[in-house]
Amino acid sequence: KMTNNFDKVEFASLLKKAIGTRKQVEFAEAAGISKEHLSRFINQRLDAAPSAETLNRIAQQTTAVSISDLYAAAGYIMDEFSEDNISSKDADIRIDKL
Repeated sequence: KMTNNFDKVEFASLLKKAIGTRKQVEFAEAAGISKEHLSRFINQRLDAAPSAETLNRIAQQTTAVSISDLYAAAGYIMDEFSEDNISSKDADIRIDKL
């Protein structure tokens, strides 16, 4: 779920922490997002929050920040229907059908 509470300053801060000592271009390539897009978030030039896919790509490249912090800064509400829960429920359903 989205709220309208995209915190550009907090998100930029989390991104910098996530990138750490790496170069922005290295982080962007590893995450599969363009360096320009990453730079715009870091420099707080975008008013629209990143997509859930972008957040997941960023989270997969760092242990320095949590996915829940990224989602919160981007204005998403994490609830019990997170992707992990949904996919594990789907897996259980498939197992039951076998």
